[in-house]
Order: sequence, then structure tokens, then C-alpha cells
Amino acid sequence: MRVTGRRFSAAVFMAIAIVVLGAAGCGSDDSATTTVTSTVTAPSSPANATSYAGTTSQGLPVTIVATSNAVLEFSFGWRAPCNDGRVRTNSISIGGAPIRNGSFAFDSVLETGGVAQVEGEIDGDSASGTLSRSKGTAFGVNCAVGGVDWEASAG
Repeated sequence: MRVTGRRFSAAVFMAIAIVVLGAAGCGSDDSATTTVTSTVTAPSSPANATSYAGTTSQGLPVTIVATSNAVLEFSFGWRAPCNDGRVRTNSISIGGAPIRNGSFAFDSVLETGGVAQVEGEIDGDSASGTLSRSKGTAFGVNCAVGGVDWEASAG
């Protein structure tokens, strides 16, 4: 969805992403939501932000809020094997990466001690890339998944 004519704060976008991604794990004892935020100073106003929504290669949701110069918010669902032998599902919301020549990449340390890594590119109304997450989780165990592809479209 292209946001025009109104000013929305990054907090509003985060709240929307948390609700959407939180619903992805509903009904499973092995689901939780981890939210981590970091800040990027974007030269463009959030009123010029574009929201992208799509899925990962795991069939889980991915959302992005970006201006032409920066990713303001990146949220995604993940499913990974953990060191306790169980497969867990969760969602992460992180933010903050400059966009250079249409591409962005960033690592984020989560409150749980986990690490999320995202690479991507935005080309007009579409965005795509790869992501991974490893180490600590809200479940109290280490879980890791890498090489997860994602695609999203504006609108």
C-alpha cells in the first residue's frame, strides 16, 4: 500500500506488522513473537513510505516499509529446527537499513540473543531477497535457518 496524504509513524507500521505476523503463529505451542527495533534516519518522510507484503519460501509472511532511501521496517515469519530437536515457528520485526542502488542488507541482534540477517532489493513495486536467523529464541533454545528466499509486492 502506498501511503500518501497522511503521516504515519514507524510505530503504527510496526503495530500493523506485529498483528499480521503474530497471527501467522496462532494455534501452535511452538509459536511466539519476537520484536526488535533499530532506527535508521531516513532522508524521506514516512508519508512517502511504501508498504510491501509477500511470503517467504517457507510460505510465511514478509512485510517491508521503505522510502526510496531506507528500509524503515522489515518483518518476517520463520520456521527452523532447534537444538532441542523441535521445529519452531516465530516472527521477527526489525528495522533500519539504507537502500543503495536499490539494494539493502543488514544484520540485527535480537533481544533473545538471536541474529537476523536480511539482504534484498527493491525495484519499483516489487522486492525480493534472502534472510536467515540463528542462535537464541523466545523459546529459550537456539534455532537456525538460512537461505530463505522472500518476495513482496507494493500494495
